[in-house]
Amino acid sequence: MKEKKLVEEKKQKYLFFFLIFFFLILQLFFILKSRFVVWDEAVYMSNARSYLGYGNYVEEFRFPLLSRILAMAFSLTGESLFFARLIILFFSLLSITFFYKLIRKLTNDNKIILICLLSFLFFFPFFFYSTKVYADVPALAFSIVSFYFFVDFVEKEKKHKLLLASLFSILAFLMRFPTIIFAFSYFIFLLSKKSTRILYCFYCFIFYSICLGRFIRL
Repeated sequence: MKEKKLVEEKKQKYLFFFLIFFFLILQLFFILKSRFVVWDEAVYMSNARSYLGYGNYVEEFRFPLLSRILAMAFSLTGESLFFARLIILFFSLLSITFFYKLIRKLTNDNKIILICLLSFLFFFPFFFYSTKVYADVPALAFSIVSFYFFVDFVEKEKKHKLLLASLFSILAFLMRFPTIIFAFSYFIFLLSKKSTRILYCFYCFIFYSICLGRFIRL
């Protein structure tokens, strides 16, 4: 039984790495082929310039985290659409990795894993925006990572898992406002459980309050 399980796990890993490699090659091809700035890419890059002190156009209503990350990258590499899109590709790979880890919590069936991964990787909006300098894919990545740690917390009841879920939920919120729904859903779920979890819920709420109050002014 153990040997069979090890063989299955190896098959899953090979399958995952093959799909990641194939996805990566395709996306790098599109990055190299497309050199035109698309719509809001110009806005996020312009906001990044403003953080570096030389931008002339700023949209202040945009949530700040993506532009901050771009600004840090530009300070090292110089302004580059290529490197900006590589950053978004990194977030795409992060979201795929944790999506895979979530699936493995639910099933070890290779066929189901393959169908789920293919559906996720080649879902057109995700595939298209995986290399576009928009906040959608980074927000999705942080949301999936957050949900993964929250599921881990529910299973193992380790407080640091809840803190990690909270942290990544905040990062998702600083990318895209609608992802705040994860914070509320965690809060409601914890309140619905036994009284021992109320402490965790309060702990999570305080963590959110401090972090949002500090980072919303990025």
